[in-house]
Amino acid sequence: MADDETSPTDQKKLSTELEALLDVNVEISAVLGTATMPIAQILKLGRGAVVELDRAVEEDIEIHANNRLVAHGEVVVVDGNLGVNLTKIVQLSGFTALASNATKGAEQLKNNIDTATTDNLENTADEPVSNSEET
Repeated sequence: MADDETSPTDQKKLSTELEALLDVNVEISAVLGTATMPIAQILKLGRGAVVELDRAVEEDIEIHANNRLVAHGEVVVVDGNLGVNLTKIVQLSGFTALASNATKGAEQLKNNIDTATTDNLENTADEPVSNSEET
């Protein structure tokens, strides 16, 4: 099996171990564009001022999850609210490898704990048991 493939057992194990993350909140931001200007110009801005962004109208906007680019999309209106129609998902390079390494690390830690516990039990089995309630 190639390094980048995982068996169904490994996938199920990974899925089970990552379930704890499913309730973690992630801040999603839709970035229409950016602009850079000196503070003096920002201080002169007032009601009705227009700030020109670095993105053309027909260009997709960026979707960020916790300030990390995850997708591109187009602005849409849904029941009077703004929304984003995702047009491209950005490949999160290394995420699968990171998750796999985390799983392997957790397995190794569990094995180390199991070994230490077993060793400790074997070592204490040879020691006499003292009764602290002796009178």
